[in-house]
Amino acid sequence: MFQAANTAQAGDTVYLRGGIYSGTLRPANSGSSGAWITFAAYPGELPIFDGAGSGGTGVGSSSAQYIRFIGIAARNYSSTGFGNGWTSSSCSPLSNGNLEFINVIAEGNGINGIAFYCASGVVIERSIVAHNGNLQPSWSSGVNLFSVKGTAANNIVRQTVSFENIDISSNRTDGSGFILDQGSSGATFENNIGFRNGGSCIRLTNSGNSNLINNTCFNNGIDPNVLYHDEIFYSDANSRVGASIRNTVAVASSGNDALWGASGVTVEDNVFIDNAGPAEFFVSTSGLLDFRLTSGASQLIDQGGGGAPATDVGFDPACLRPADGQAVSWWQYAVDYDYIESIGGVAACFAPGARSGAPDIGAYEFAAGSDGTTSATTTGTATTSTATSTSATVTSTTATTGSASSTSATTSTTDGGTSTGGGAGVGGASGVGGASATDTSSGGATGTGTASVDAAAADAATAETATVDTATVDTATSDATTASATSGAATGAGGTAANPAGIGGASSSVGGAGDASSASNTGSASSAGGTSATQSASALTTAGLATTGGPGGVDSSCQLPLSECSGVCVDTASNPAHCGNCGIACAASQVCSSGLCTASCGPGFALCGQGCVVFSSDALNCGACGVTCDLGQACQAGVCVGEPTGESPTVPAKPQAKVYGDAGCGCWVAGGSSGAPGNSALLISGLCVTLALGRRRVNGALYTSGSVRRY
Repeated sequence: MFQAANTAQAGDTVYLRGGIYSGTLRPANSGSSGAWITFAAYPGELPIFDGAGSGGTGVGSSSAQYIRFIGIAARNYSSTGFGNGWTSSSCSPLSNGNLEFINVIAEGNGINGIAFYCASGVVIERSIVAHNGNLQPSWSSGVNLFSVKGTAANNIVRQTVSFENIDISSNRTDGSGFILDQGSSGATFENNIGFRNGGSCIRLTNSGNSNLINNTCFNNGIDPNVLYHDEIFYSDANSRVGASIRNTVAVASSGNDALWGASGVTVEDNVFIDNAGPAEFFVSTSGLLDFRLTSGASQLIDQGGGGAPATDVGFDPACLRPADGQAVSWWQYAVDYDYIESIGGVAACFAPGARSGAPDIGAYEFAAGSDGTTSATTTGTATTSTATSTSATVTSTTATTGSASSTSATTSTTDGGTSTGGGAGVGGASGVGGASATDTSSGGATGTGTASVDAAAADAATAETATVDTATVDTATSDATTASATSGAATGAGGTAANPAGIGGASSSVGGAGDASSASNTGSASSAGGTSATQSASALTTAGLATTGGPGGVDSSCQLPLSECSGVCVDTASNPAHCGNCGIACAASQVCSSGLCTASCGPGFALCGQGCVVFSSDALNCGACGVTCDLGQACQAGVCVGEPTGESPTVPAKPQAKVYGDAGCGCWVAGGSSGAPGNSALLISGLCVTLALGRRRVNGALYTSGSVRRY
């Protein structure tokens, strides 16, 4: 994986398996405006980079542009969790721009959580930022846009939650949830939530043309040592130039104001409450905080004005939890990593709903189904299957891509089939830990993250470490949970207890067919993608084509990068009905571009219906709108290539994809023989990507689910 950071080229996507990684993630090469490089969490998993108090910036680059990070956590780095390069306070020279941070967690970093300096083109979206700034020299905030260039349309922070950030420098001027700082020329902050930060919720300093809309701020400015405590704080005359604040609710902490220094700012359709006034329109302002609107929130419901974003924040408050005894006395909340892993990663913490009619004030829209009486753990719209986890119950056909696990004989019912002892995967159809939609399983349980295909015995499987890149000493700790069996056998992903299968769907997706007689022989009985002798899978539809298999642990019936949404394989990067995640629909006036509902397609994209696609690589629109590659093929340079197999892709590697022998690394395309390493590598957009696989100790022996190799 760390090798992939040095070799990924424009248009490549690198998937990171769940687990805890040391070291940093620093991409070396740039993408392009029409072919971004993406580093993304393996669907349904949570990769965590932990700096252990050192390491500088954890995830980012000081030179590369057109890089997107999705679903990754960066915590405990000495400087910043996510960011670009720092050049100088005068921005001479300019830094690298065009970076996106989506569905990320930045927590406990020494200075900023997410920082973007001296450049244009940043998107921070659906992310959680907390407890940053507690190491010297600090002088920092949760999200810091410093001297950003371009306009408010070029630099966007949306649907992000920032809390309990601090400034411990002698200046004591910052510690805000969000800041637009020092000579910035424009940025948009929309649908964000900021609470209990040491400084302000949103601060504007010597930076004009800020657009604040539909934000929720509550009880900030609580660090008694900082100088500025007001919720939304315009520091100076320059910050008021071209500035606006609309549809925002701010409730100040005791003795402080909700809005300060806004003379000359366009201020429309907001609710500001000073000095810890009552905020009865929120579901809960103590204990488990919940800023969704109550049905009686007449001050906020339908009271907003024009310009509101098409969707709300859709944040699940259960992704945070109360926590005492932290490093700073006034820190009271924490990111609930266990819960987030159980629901399938950071993306599942956000389920934005559409705003309709007159918009509500604040980050939540009551009409979008975000009332406190409605469950917030559903990541899709359908509710036909249930995945039972040790930490949460999730009801959705799209919710838990390989993340739900069970430690007892819990029954999960999926489309008429039952799986006793295993949590459901995506829709219950052959996901990690789930039975096929048509199977009836009895016994066995799987861990979360890498599948416990080696845990054939009823003994508990204890997660150990797996070397991701043998050239470095970086390690990944599998996030597997302890598994227990009820009928003497633990199942592999998509398998049944009676016939333990390998990682993957009912049709072999990576590697060869599994042998029903043994589940612990890596590369044969439990090879990635191995099939049970009796297992079947319900077919899904991919642009009119039936599919019956796919990479294990993702969506074992849909071929990457497609995802299963309501029984159909779709590309959430461009599908306007499932934009960014299942069930997130773009408005009629919007298009879906790179998983975001926006006004228009960016450079390098073509518009097909309401979806922004890249003809050179989109298998559903290869070379032109509606030209679909057959199952088993991929789109390269606008041409469908590979053998149409009806199973997994057999795509020839692009010339730049280096393939070494067994002495160094092997990159096998999907659908190889049972002796291939299977799930240890995937060919994604032509790049051979090594995935971290967990190792487990069973009966004193160390087994590996798949082979760990480097390329």
